[in-house]
Amino acid sequence: MKFQYVRGFNLCDAWKQLLKLCLEEGYRRPVYRGAEKWAYRLELDMVAVEVERPDHEWWIWDVPEGVPPPATHESILEYYARYIRTADIMAEVQVGQEGWDYIYGHRIGAPILKAIEEQPLDEPISPIEAVMRILAETPESNRGVLEIGRPEDIELRHFPCWRYAQFKVRYGKLHGFVVFRSWDLYAGMPVNLGGITLLMIEMTDYIRKHNPEMKDLAVGKLFAFSMGLHLYERQVKFAEMIVNPPGKSRRFLATS
Repeated sequence: MKFQYVRGFNLCDAWKQLLKLCLEEGYRRPVYRGAEKWAYRLELDMVAVEVERPDHEWWIWDVPEGVPPPATHESILEYYARYIRTADIMAEVQVGQEGWDYIYGHRIGAPILKAIEEQPLDEPISPIEAVMRILAETPESNRGVLEIGRPEDIELRHFPCWRYAQFKVRYGKLHGFVVFRSWDLYAGMPVNLGGITLLMIEMTDYIRKHNPEMKDLAVGKLFAFSMGLHLYERQVKFAEMIVNPPGKSRRFLATS
């Protein structure tokens, strides 16, 4: 087993470094399930990623001409709204349709909590809102945790790749820590971390608003860990073009 560590300035910088690392040192193995069954993928055994400024140009992804961008401004905003933050997620995407067995927002964005630390609430709130309240009241607490994974997930055909998140205030900044059991490096990581960055921005604004002592709080680092970060066979050619661009790269910013 190999442990890999990557440090990037922003999301795009970290992503490009991981593409290069996966191409050079990814373990080749077959895909056992889904539409790409028996194709291969390149997978890193275990990787830790440190992003210094996740909030810096989270919507821009530099790719060469002819290469599909992994995310756009619009796709990240939509992902955040529909798959992380939306409370009534089941009204938009029904679990069981289009291969979905879960939705992140159904677990952390819906109003499912009736109390915080044994204190009853007037009305249910979401786990995300609970974490924001905890960090606004006790900024340096270790209780700013979102549990996405569940023990019974093993019963599902497709269970959540994103398992855990924790948010902590240290040194005047809000930092995020996330764990993915399996992770699509090309099509998943950019929108996932883009959406999580938007969550950190919202949390930071909430804490500043509700705690006068935190009025200068800023978005801090984002740390991500995975034991299965991978590239699918069909994505390898695009990753190679990004790592060794044939021509001038473009800064992709789309709003539609």
